[in-house]
Amino acid sequence: NVSLAGGSMADPVPLAQLANPNYKGDPPYTGAWKGAAYDPELPGPLFNADQIKVPVTLETVVKELTKQAIRDQPAPEDMYKWAHSFFQKRCALQR
Repeated sequence: NVSLAGGSMADPVPLAQLANPNYKGDPPYTGAWKGAAYDPELPGPLFNADQIKVPVTLETVVKELTKQAIRDQPAPEDMYKWAHSFFQKRCALQR
């Protein structure tokens, strides 16, 4: 067992458990960066696109929008009007 709770053995965590790639849950806070300007163990601002979770439904809508734009080839200056029309039609179909 290895203590990752600020040097205390109060809550020892098995190192093998943390090394397991299938480990579920947040690892315990080690306090290694405590007092530093930035503590990477604490939640904070986004630094990587992988931190953003995109809902599957949004991904599907964006794919449909992109495919239809490729088919219709709207002029760049008409893109906002075209996208507005696309979403109006899509909403009407769902009602």
